[in-house]
Parts: sequence; C-alpha cells; structure tokens
Amino acid sequence: MRALLLSLLLLPAWAQAADWGIAIADDDHGGTVVTAVKTGSAAALAGVEAGDKLLEVAGKAVGDVQQSVAAVKAQPHDEPLTLRLERRGWQGRFLLPALKSKGRLAPNNEEQERLLQQAFAQERDEQYEEAAEAYRAVLRAGPLHPSALYGLGWNLARLERYGEAEEPLVLLLSRIGPNPDLMMTLGLVLANQGKRGGAVTAWRRALPGYQVTAV
Repeated sequence: MRALLLSLLLLPAWAQAADWGIAIADDDHGGTVVTAVKTGSAAALAGVEAGDKLLEVAGKAVGDVQQSVAAVKAQPHDEPLTLRLERRGWQGRFLLPALKSKGRLAPNNEEQERLLQQAFAQERDEQYEEAAEAYRAVLRAGPLHPSALYGLGWNLARLERYGEAEEPLVLLLSRIGPNPDLMMTLGLVLANQGKRGGAVTAWRRALPGYQVTAV
C-alpha cells in the first residue's frame, strides 16, 4: 500500500501549515483507509482511528488515496473538515477543527443581546429546548457568535442530542481555540457518541496537568 501523510499535528491558530493529523493509504478495494492518527491532532480530537475507511471528504465521495488527498487539499484551513468514515460496518460523520482561527466577532447588537439574556434565563430554568432555540436565533443574526455556539452545544448536550451538539462546539473551537470549559463539554459530547479517542484528547487539553485514560 502507498501511504501518504496528510497531517501530523493540530497547530495553533497562528500556524500556516495544513496539518490535519492523519496518514492514509489505498486499501485493497480501490478505497482509502486511515493508517495512523497523530496524538493531539485535529483528527485525534474528532475521534478518527487507524483502520477507519474514508468515504467522504467535505461532503464529496472519495475513492483512492489520490482523490482523498485532492479533496483534503481543497478544504479551506479556516473551516472545520468533515469526514464520513466507516468503522467495523458502522458509518459516521467526524468534524475536525479548523487549522486557523477566524477570530472573534464584533460586539453584540441589541437584538443579539436580548436573545442571549433570554437564552441565559431559560437555561437557568432548565428549559434546554427553549434555550437552544434562542441560541439558534442569535446565530441566525451572527453565525459565529462564540457565546451562542457554546450555549447551543451545551444545551443540546443536556438534551442528550450529542450528534447535534458536536457541530457548534467544533465550530467554536475552530474560531477561538481551546479553553477548559469548551474542551470538557466537547469531550462529554464525543464520549457519548462512542468517540472515545476524541474525548480523551479533548479532556487532556482541558486538564493538561492530569492523566486522562480511555473511557
């Protein structure tokens, strides 16, 4: 098999290298298989594992390794990378954080501030469905709003809708980089989807002084 290293490390927001953290190779059936995942990388955080078969990159079906490499190279470095993988007969969607941050948004406008206060109040009252909808309304006014992205992910997690919760949290990570609250919540969301490797990577980033083992 002809292995091609796509990436090695999830780089900080200022880095310029496109480095997603997976090595891939042709399989015996004209497809692409993941042969290695770099510890601490974007792929590790997303829960990608060696042995996963690559089916789609950014929504486009891929076949051999050349197609897969071309699809990955076409992905903007300031956007999360979506992979569809097959693992032991199961198929799933994996979100890899962007390699470069777009930074924070401008201050809230009056409507966003009103909606945020509404969402905070509903969250305190454990009205998680209503709070999630209020955060969605904030994001319709400003799609990259950090507080709304985190709030939406957190409330969806409280509703045990972990697949939905992952996307806003990964998008936030791609915009502002890791912080302990974000990484703890993302780890919980990943663990509840069976993405144990990603969960451990997230928790290690949240608690760098602690030894985190597989869940």
